[in-house]
Amino acid sequence: MQDGVRVRGRLAGRRIELDEDVEDLEGEVEVVVRPLPSADASSPRFLDVVGDLPPGSRSKEDIDQQLHAARAEWAGRA
Repeated sequence: MQDGVRVRGRLAGRRIELDEDVEDLEGEVEVVVRPLPSADASSPRFLDVVGDLPPGSRSKEDIDQQLHAARAEWAGRA
């Protein structure tokens, strides 16, 4: 039997909204509710920072070619 899963969510009154589905458990469960440390409001979220970056100049083909060359170098190193 699985020990459990950890899922983040939000508590609004008596309702808990989970951030993701829980598919591996059924039946009775124990719910422990504790607040998460709040992020500093002055710090931007990571995805917001990444979303604001300018697009790259490399093509998919260029990146694939570089990866292929790197993997070829690794071929005998196991």
